[in-house]
Amino acid sequence: MQLIYQLSQLAPYPIPHHMLITMLHNYKRPNDKIHELISKKILLPIKKGLYVTGKTIGSNQVPKELIANLLYGPSYISLDYALSHYNMIPERVVKISSVCNKPSKTITNDLGTFIYNHIPMPYYSYGISEYNNASISCLMASPEKALCDKLVCTNAINPRSVKETIELLVNNWRIDEDALKQLDIKQISTWLKKAPKKTALQFLVKAIKQC
Repeated sequence: MQLIYQLSQLAPYPIPHHMLITMLHNYKRPNDKIHELISKKILLPIKKGLYVTGKTIGSNQVPKELIANLLYGPSYISLDYALSHYNMIPERVVKISSVCNKPSKTITNDLGTFIYNHIPMPYYSYGISEYNNASISCLMASPEKALCDKLVCTNAINPRSVKETIELLVNNWRIDEDALKQLDIKQISTWLKKAPKKTALQFLVKAIKQC
């Protein structure tokens, strides 16, 4: 019971392997105990050497947004999940979408589905903000970058005119028009020189101006 209590105190935080070893110093084989805790879903491994507590410990868990940052990276949350977070689209998004500068990857585990889309440097490094509130602490795209990333990472989409871009934004993606008007197009313009789909992003800037 003492061990479960100690783990419950750590539930809001990722737990490194060395901390668990310290907590289990009275066990002859602490790694065996860790494997037992994993088998009982008291601990969930999120990557080599890093764990979070399972739901059996309590509801005060590590935010999935932070787990997305830690699970595969470097990465930051973007695309549909970020657009939903900023209330730019009406849909509630469950799968956490991120951008990384490593190969694209989808990871599904007991915590959910985490989707990672590759984009190259230096474009990757633009428009990343550190988002913090009472329950979430993570790296997330700004509203401008989340929208640009959506355009860059959607392979089948490459608008060739302002009209086509507005149709894509408003009718296909259902981006809120008032939210579009709030975007900083000067900031987006500074990213264009090094951006993939440069022409499509130029049309995006012109489309936002017309909204």
